[in-house]
Amino acid sequence: MKRLKLLLVCLFTVVTCTVFAQGGTVRGTVTDASTGEPVAFASVQVKGTMSGAVTDLDGKYSIMVQSGISDITLVFSFVGYKTIEVAVNGRTIVDVSISPDTEVLEDVLVVAYGTAKKSSYSGSASMVRSESILQNPNSSFEKAMQGKVAGLQVTTSSGQPGATASFRIRGSGSLNASNEPLYVVDGIATSTAEYSVLADRNTSTSSILSTLNPQDIESVTVLKDAAAASLYGSRAANGVVIITTKNGSQGSGRLNVNAQLGVSMVPKYFELMNSAEYYQTVFTSYFNTRQKAGYAASDAAIWANQQTQGLITFNPYSVDNPYDASGQLVSGARIIVDTDWQKEVLKPSLTQDYNVSYSGGNDRVLYFFSGGYFDQEGTSPTARYTRYSGKVNVDANVKPWLKAGMNAMYSFSIQNTEVAGGAGASPLYNSLYFPSGVPIYMTDRNGNYILDKAGEKQFNWLNPVSKDFNPLAIPYMDTHKTKNYRLLASLYTEIKFMEGLTLKTVFSPDYINLYEILFWNKLHGNGPAYGGRSERHQTHDLMYTSTTTLNFNRTFGDVHNVQAMAGYEFWHSTREYALAQGTNFAFDFMTELAAATSALAPSSWTSEETLKSYIARAEYSYDNKYFISGSFRRDGSSVFGADNKWGNFFSVGGSWRIDQESFMQNVEWISSLKLRSSYGTSGNNLGLGRYQSLGIWAAGANYNYGPYPGFGHTQFANPNLGWEKQAMFNVGLDFGFFDNRLYGTVEFFNKTSKDLLYQFPLPSSHGITSIMMNLAKVRNHGVELELGADIIKTGDWLWSANFNISSSRDKILDLAGNDDVVMSTTKKIWKVGYSQYEFYMPTWMGVDPANGSPLWKKDNGTTSEFALADYEMQGRATPWAYGGLTTALKWKNLSLSMMFYYNLGGKVYDGLYAGLMHDGADAGKNLHKDALDAWLPGNTNTNVPIYINSNPNTANSESTRFLYDATYFKFKNLNISYTLPKKWMIRTGIISDVKIYANIENIFTCFKDDWKGYDDIDIYGIGGYTQYAETMPLSRTFTFGVNVAF
Repeated sequence: MKRLKLLLVCLFTVVTCTVFAQGGTVRGTVTDASTGEPVAFASVQVKGTMSGAVTDLDGKYSIMVQSGISDITLVFSFVGYKTIEVAVNGRTIVDVSISPDTEVLEDVLVVAYGTAKKSSYSGSASMVRSESILQNPNSSFEKAMQGKVAGLQVTTSSGQPGATASFRIRGSGSLNASNEPLYVVDGIATSTAEYSVLADRNTSTSSILSTLNPQDIESVTVLKDAAAASLYGSRAANGVVIITTKNGSQGSGRLNVNAQLGVSMVPKYFELMNSAEYYQTVFTSYFNTRQKAGYAASDAAIWANQQTQGLITFNPYSVDNPYDASGQLVSGARIIVDTDWQKEVLKPSLTQDYNVSYSGGNDRVLYFFSGGYFDQEGTSPTARYTRYSGKVNVDANVKPWLKAGMNAMYSFSIQNTEVAGGAGASPLYNSLYFPSGVPIYMTDRNGNYILDKAGEKQFNWLNPVSKDFNPLAIPYMDTHKTKNYRLLASLYTEIKFMEGLTLKTVFSPDYINLYEILFWNKLHGNGPAYGGRSERHQTHDLMYTSTTTLNFNRTFGDVHNVQAMAGYEFWHSTREYALAQGTNFAFDFMTELAAATSALAPSSWTSEETLKSYIARAEYSYDNKYFISGSFRRDGSSVFGADNKWGNFFSVGGSWRIDQESFMQNVEWISSLKLRSSYGTSGNNLGLGRYQSLGIWAAGANYNYGPYPGFGHTQFANPNLGWEKQAMFNVGLDFGFFDNRLYGTVEFFNKTSKDLLYQFPLPSSHGITSIMMNLAKVRNHGVELELGADIIKTGDWLWSANFNISSSRDKILDLAGNDDVVMSTTKKIWKVGYSQYEFYMPTWMGVDPANGSPLWKKDNGTTSEFALADYEMQGRATPWAYGGLTTALKWKNLSLSMMFYYNLGGKVYDGLYAGLMHDGADAGKNLHKDALDAWLPGNTNTNVPIYINSNPNTANSESTRFLYDATYFKFKNLNISYTLPKKWMIRTGIISDVKIYANIENIFTCFKDDWKGYDDIDIYGIGGYTQYAETMPLSRTFTFGVNVAF
């Protein structure tokens, strides 16, 4: 009997072992390592198989395995957490804790043609992640970068939705070519050319980068020195901005929905005269002039009233002659028209942004899909930007030795561009200069509206500023629309030959298609002279990049790491343009060209550009302490001269992790300490015409002003024309103290740019005024400091802060023998030894108390004639320092962040204010309230000259009268958010996360000087100069949103 029992026990044991060898069940719970809370919807997979499971709302999982439990390894992953692998070792219950992936992400930089560890990187690069970008809701990521990176200046030249923001990385290194950096999207060097004819016509901008949905961006890396950027060779002199979009990560499919609604308004207006103030100012001038001519006061008053009403084109008072012979307002006179044109034209607007994404994957396939809709109204009547976008990203491990993937982004956008320049056609211009006494709608003598046959109000078309224009009507009658179709894609394969040796090939098409509609109606504005006019502009740009690289990465003897890359890249662009236009439209409601009875001459052109490149990079590290690196690129460009098409660019760099030395091990308060330095060269070919090096002949109908067609020489060839060259030295110290609670970077750089593109003047006998040559030379040098701190990091509280400051100076070293080049349009001077942004204008000396005449500096005295005034250098537009401060406070699920930006020093010329202080030179235009302090016989102690209608004194000409210190401090952004507790989400059974948030952008700005203009100096650009109403003011925006994850 005992033998039978023993036999049964042995048989049961064998059967049991066999069953477990064939399969079994493993259970467990996945929790957050930092909070201890369960992690719902985490992915659990058996390594090397397709078998997997997903945790439930309590973080629990159960997974069937087909092989022996003792042999398997489970892979645990979830979005935002580190992926871990756990060997089962025969267990049936496996509980794990997973940690947030923050630390790993912070140590990885996306750099040229790959990634690098920040702890060992010898170049200068800064990364801004999506969380920081999305705290500033905008049509494009560019505006959200202001104040986030040391050495990066971001200026937004217009409040037009979809407008371009300008980047300057470590100053400006070019005089005539572009100073914008190279933009690289997911490894594709993309174009930032100003394609829009319409935006250029309307003195506005249209950013091609606005076609990228900021919600799809994972990070933006700014490469600042040669070691970081020179691998992009002839296009990297101005720095490189690498945009990395989101992709899939291991874990079960995750659906994310984000919706936000914003309200924008202009935070500050110019203080303009109201109807009564303007009438009195103009009347007083006419009245005094008439009396000086010997007329009686009563006659002078009647004449002055008539002249004032004739100038305004309307009598805003309830009586015919509101001012009497004593120059006082008569009894019973009241204002019946007082239009605040600024507030009528610039009104609150709405912004909507909706995005959906779905992502996930396993160890075989990762995927990310998204779709977005963005709609931003401008604060001016018809300005608007609408974008529909989509993104698909798939990465697959096809075989153990083969990877493949594709990434595609498509967008369709519509931009209605408000006319900013062009005087009368611009609603912005008219909102400043229309007198308040001009009504919006036609009114009778008592101020009552004159209705049409349908009982509707009729627009008033009479005004002293812009004949036959009304800024609240014309924008709806004319059309200024740009439709942009954009496809940006990349397909890649990566072959693994052996451990550490791979071959990667990437093909990337980039297609841009702009269709622009311009229409001027036949009834009012600019159209009646043509019987109505329409233009259709079509621009195509098909670019493609093919890149093949061989990559090597091996570690020898545990201490020697060698990384190398060699490759070939080919880039080509074919750009096509066509114009069709017509006039004399039979019906105003028909805007298609088929309705035009007169066709104007069409136009078209095609241009091509090619860039071939050989690239190489090598890095060596010893014991994770000492690092050296080098890179080389050889570029051949079709743009440059026949004798100078190829250029070589290189960089060398090294870094030393001092904290890893044995003598530092007992210094507990130093967590990290790294010294790094680099030197390298790069080039600049941005902003140069594709055929600038060639001799060009142009055909004309009247050759040499004669009656016969022929060809004329319009450009001389320059076979030696090449790219601008730059050499940069950089040294930096990265540090972290007290367990990296306090960390930062301090850097010094010096870059010299030579062979700058320069229009060299030619004698008039040549028949051509100048030729483009490589002649000039400039230098930029400066220092940068970045500091970060986790001030409080205990329990439920987290308080962090980040601060950066940058200071740089530019100096012109050579101008090809021309010591002084006056830039009359921007009131600057190029002079050897000085900044290229040096203001050059007369010095304002105030007002002559004897007669109210304006005074400017002349020799050692003054002059009241502007033409005789001395021109002097008045200081540079660029600041001596600038930077940002960001602070974030978190308590449990409640977060608050604030961002500040500051600008120290520099000058800015306020041409808008100057236009409003015309002292009567622009009779009929409205005035700033400061003009109420104009010189009068009873008001001689003033800095505002006498007001004279049709004043010949030109007192508002460009001088230091309107030149201000550009120092300011801006409270740029405030964001508050609350994430609903996990336990609430678990109860729903569907939703995993919900975050609600509110955001305020452009809260307020404090200026050092008595700034008169809009609440943002940025619209004046890097050069700090603007004239008239050439740009739409920036807005203050209140945004409310919700993010839901399923």
